Amino acid sequence: EYNTNRNALFIGGLPCLIDFLTNEFNLNGGLRPEIKSDSTSTIVSFTIDKDGNVIEPKIESTTGNKGLENEALRVVSLTNNKWIPAISGGAIVNSIYRIHFFIIEKKLSDTYKQFKIGYKPIFD
Repeated sequence: EYNTNRNALFIGGLPCLIDFLTNEFNLNGGLRPEIKSDSTSTIVSFTIDKDGNVIEPKIESTTGNKGLENEALRVVSLTNNKWIPAISGGAIVNSIYRIHFFIIEKKLSDTYKQFKIGYKPIFD
């Protein structure tokens, strides 16, 4: 039976999306000095159009780290043409997709910090 209603899909599925984000995200591009607390996050929302293109990526909410915001927008834009559009009522439709980007600092010693990057798609 054909699924007549589904969200947009990243080609290869959610594990491939997380791998893509992990491989493309650049924590070293001036972002580390901007991290002033033990965690920072931002949510990026964007439209996946009927052709699988990413359009109108924007920051939906943030803790205010401009470096993280810029990098999250950059990485989301790189997913262009890597989506299978959503279906509603059997018709291909535009849809909104959200990804929560977050960085958590782990202090390993007085002089060494480790940063963990995470991504979480938000499904409504």
